[in-house]
Amino acid sequence: MTTTDRRTIRTRSLLRSALVYWMLEKEYDDISIQDITDRANLGRATFYLHYKDKDDLLVSMLGELHDELLERIHLQIRRHGFEGPPPIQLVFEHAAENKDLYKVVLSGAAKTAILSRTRDTIVSLLQKFVTAVGQAPQIPVEVTAVYLAGAQMQLIGWWLENDLPYSVDEMVHMYQLLTIYGVVPMLGIHDPKWGPDEEVVGKLLAKGNNV
Repeated sequence: MTTTDRRTIRTRSLLRSALVYWMLEKEYDDISIQDITDRANLGRATFYLHYKDKDDLLVSMLGELHDELLERIHLQIRRHGFEGPPPIQLVFEHAAENKDLYKVVLSGAAKTAILSRTRDTIVSLLQKFVTAVGQAPQIPVEVTAVYLAGAQMQLIGWWLENDLPYSVDEMVHMYQLLTIYGVVPMLGIHDPKWGPDEEVVGKLLAKGNNV
C-alpha cells in the first residue's frame, strides 16, 4: 500500500469519525461541513477532495459498514455453510465492535438506507438457505426478509442504547427463539409443539373486544 493510499484511508476515517461524533450530538440536518472538518482537524478543501457533501460521506460510511459485515458473513458461509454459527451472531458482534457507528446508522438520518441494505442481504441469505433445504417457503422470502430486517435493527438499536445489557450469545439465543417459534409462544401463550392454547387465546380476544 502506497503512502497516498494510507493517507486517503486515514483522512476518510477521520471524516467518518467526525460525522459519527456530531450525529450523536445533534440532528443530522444541523451538522455543517465546517463542523465535520473542525472535528477532524482537516480543511474544507480536503473534505471536498473525498466527498461532494455530507450525504455522500454518510452513504459511503454506510456502504463500507455493510460491505464489511457482508464479507464476514459470506466468509463464514464459505467455510462452514449453514452448519456454523448463525449469521445473526456476526451482526451482533459487528454492532458491539462499532457501537457508536451503529447508533448513528439506526438513527433517523441513516435508518432507511441501512434497512434497505439489510433487507436485500437477508433476501439473498434466505434464498440460499431455502435452496439448500429444498422446500418451498410458506411465506414469500421477500416478506420474511422485511420482517426480519426490521426486527434485527430494532433489537440491535435497543441493545446498544441500553449499553449491551446482555451478551452477544444471549442476544443471539433470544433472537433465534423469537425467530424460530415466534413471539406468542415465547410469551408462554401456547406450546409451539401443539399449537395455540384455545382458552388463553379466547381470553385475549375477549379482552381485546372490551377495549
